[in-house]
Amino acid sequence: MKPVLITGGLVVVALAVVLGARWLRTLEPIQQFIATYDGHASQPASAPAGMPWWLGWQHFL
Repeated sequence: MKPVLITGGLVVVALAVVLGARWLRTLEPIQQFIATYDGHASQPASAPAGMPWWLGWQHFL
């Protein structure tokens, strides 16, 4: 009985988090924030591509 209650409680909490996040996305300040900070950083043209040697030397070890 106890595992069923714990699982049910976790499902209810997860559902509340998802519905709360979806509701927050409908608010105007949150929509403006997402439009301003879309999650993509632009790099300058002079920025090197890939990993530096001091970070990537052990990649295949």
